[in-house]
Amino acid sequence: MHPVLLEIGWFKLHSYGVLLAAGALAAIWRASRVSQRRGIPESAIVDAGLLALLTGLAGARLTYVLLNRDAFAGDLKSVFAIWDGGLTFFGGFAVGAVSVALWAIRRGYRLADVADVCAPSLALGYAIARIGCFLNGCCYGCETSVPWAVRFHADGGDVLTPPSHPVQLYSTAISFLIFLMLVRLENRNLRPGALFGSWLVLSSLERFFLEFLRRGATAQEFAGGLTQAQAASLALLLAGAFLIGAPRRKA
Repeated sequence: MHPVLLEIGWFKLHSYGVLLAAGALAAIWRASRVSQRRGIPESAIVDAGLLALLTGLAGARLTYVLLNRDAFAGDLKSVFAIWDGGLTFFGGFAVGAVSVALWAIRRGYRLADVADVCAPSLALGYAIARIGCFLNGCCYGCETSVPWAVRFHADGGDVLTPPSHPVQLYSTAISFLIFLMLVRLENRNLRPGALFGSWLVLSSLERFFLEFLRRGATAQEFAGGLTQAQAASLALLLAGAFLIGAPRRKA
């Protein structure tokens, strides 16, 4: 793997941080290009995207630290080392979504419109960020004999894992497909919120099934044979299905 892309003296350019930033910038750029269709200025979407990025990072890191607090007990400084990996998507999504929702209400924008503008971009940004997970060597899958299996550095150390599923790349490929599907859907006359609901359903299904390939490696059972991510995915899937199927409000 290549967790460090460039190292000059004390300066290190971490692949995880670079791809995470690239994914966020691509998502913000793409959303700003289509926002005017919903009556939202480009500058407003840029503001919302930067807000989501900052608050989402904080939420994702805080959630990861809380779920793995024993690993940080003796080294509090490492809590802030997000360039080494260690972000929980669902925590970041929850905090980022709440912050953008509050921003939209304050600015007078309809939540459904903001969510629909962001939906394809969320899939695009996630796809790019997962490449960073692959280069960093985190979030890999369980042992396998498939020809494209990869050996990762377990826990960032020198010990290599057995040939394992590169789940990060599976996620990237599927997320790009979801992005393309949502781009096609956004040109249709869907009810407000349905495009965002479609992203919730598709991305939740992607994460739910890929977690089976991570279970026992970088994901552990939480309850009922499911991982924490699978439980969260089911909740978001139901929310997405509601947004898609909810009756259209009368004007």
